[in-house]
Amino acid sequence: FNTQLDLTKLGFIYDNKFKKYLDVPLRLELYGDQTRNKISVRQGELKFHKLNLGIRGNVIQGNKNSRIMFSMAEPLDLSGWNKFFVGALSFPMSGKIQWKGYLGFPQSDIQEREIEWQNLSLLGDLSLFNFSARIGSFKSPLKRGYGKIVFSKQGLLIPNFTALWGQTEVDFSGNLKPKSHSSASVPVGQ
Repeated sequence: FNTQLDLTKLGFIYDNKFKKYLDVPLRLELYGDQTRNKISVRQGELKFHKLNLGIRGNVIQGNKNSRIMFSMAEPLDLSGWNKFFVGALSFPMSGKIQWKGYLGFPQSDIQEREIEWQNLSLLGDLSLFNFSARIGSFKSPLKRGYGKIVFSKQGLLIPNFTALWGQTEVDFSGNLKPKSHSSASVPVGQ
């Protein structure tokens, strides 16, 4: 299959949290094969605003290792991205991020029925470079943030993160684990 979808000329609001403006680039291209129980994406790309996200992988019916890889060839500049978000996520940001990871599909969901999106898992690495943000009502912005966030089956791991918050240097590491052990990865559909 060769699939191309261009929504550049479409503007919309999703769940009162995300706004896609008219004439902002939004394109999806996928090239691959489909057999009876397998979809293989050999090459794909999602373009939105300044984001170029490479896509490849397999979804195999009944296989718990089905996954679609998403990766950025180059870091993404965050300047101006807040205009697409409404409410708490609309805080100004700058710096760059780079993602490499995948969406995992639980075995029970890869059957001949709709995928239960709340059971998808997001696993991979998000690197931050010179990250700055003014968050909520905090008086001082977070500046010059560098580090990595690892999305794993055990939760979120921050091996290291350094930044300047006001006049204070912060350096921390840690992890956030899901409260329930029923889901062993970071859910994306909730």
